Amino acid sequence: MKRSPIASAIAVLSVIFMVIVALLVLNMRTESTSDTRFCMDTVCSITVYGSKAKAKDAISDSWEVVTLLENRISATLPYSDVCKVNSNPGQWVEVSSMTYDAISFALQMGGTTDGALNCALGSIITLWGIGTDSARVPKQSEIDSLLPFCTTDNVLLKQQGNRLYVQITDSRTQINLGAIGKGYAADLVLQTLRDRGIKNATIDFGGNLYVMGRKPTTFGSRSFKIGLQDPDETRGGYYTAVDVMDKSVVTSGSYERKLVTDDGHVYSHIIDPKTGWSIESNILSVSVIGPSSSVCDALSTSFFVMGPDVAETLLSEEFKDYLAYFLVSDGEDRTLIRVGNSDVLQ
Repeated sequence: MKRSPIASAIAVLSVIFMVIVALLVLNMRTESTSDTRFCMDTVCSITVYGSKAKAKDAISDSWEVVTLLENRISATLPYSDVCKVNSNPGQWVEVSSMTYDAISFALQMGGTTDGALNCALGSIITLWGIGTDSARVPKQSEIDSLLPFCTTDNVLLKQQGNRLYVQITDSRTQINLGAIGKGYAADLVLQTLRDRGIKNATIDFGGNLYVMGRKPTTFGSRSFKIGLQDPDETRGGYYTAVDVMDKSVVTSGSYERKLVTDDGHVYSHIIDPKTGWSIESNILSVSVIGPSSSVCDALSTSFFVMGPDVAETLLSEEFKDYLAYFLVSDGEDRTLIRVGNSDVLQ
């Protein structure tokens, strides 16, 4: 039995309608909403995949969390908790739970890394001033006058009921959470997005990246492909790429912030806590991949001080869910060294 022209037309229109609906659904799955701001002394961006209305609200809430954290743990904002602690040596200063937890985490990582991460190094960091208009190479006598006091033994924590306090015991001990700040912020944003029902997103805070879930594609999804920054290239040039999902990728490099003297000598912003001097080694960059951005941030800085051999031991004993890439140079050739758990990659 032949269909009438009207029935055939209706059938064709129905198919077209279903195709349009399917394309709209696919487009909603793959559409993304991004916002970029300058905070924590770097360019930060958050991208959320899915419903734009839901994404905008989640991103807005995330920026509120980042702003709150920066206002509490910044070492330069005079009204921050950290600055109040640093300005009142010998006194217990009441701080927020956010600040208390961040300092507690930094102290814990300092112990685990045998001091390679040192949140009490603030006075030495200020002395060098790398990344500021007052950057200079200090005298050895200046470093010697401060370094003995840059010990986490001088950072004390206290809880009284639901009130939290921090004290530095000497004015030459200054807290600086720069080595964990962006990673800590990324973890807080991750939790905020999860609480808002977001499944797939990227959090990019300078060299600190967290990829949440999988990247939606037209007909499904895939893991995120993340490039590891090539120190010899401008931002966006990569020496290798990794496939990850629900992981953080944090890179520390001497190329990011540095002091170049008139005679061409380059000093990295990464300070060796044992000497007080800018790190000078054959390591060009360290990238750490794992489930916590705070841990990745702390380890990427620490591994610059430790080197790949010690890092490999620490990863095998304490951080079994993490992987590190070291890019090293002998002056002519570059070598990529990978240590840790390769199962971290997708």
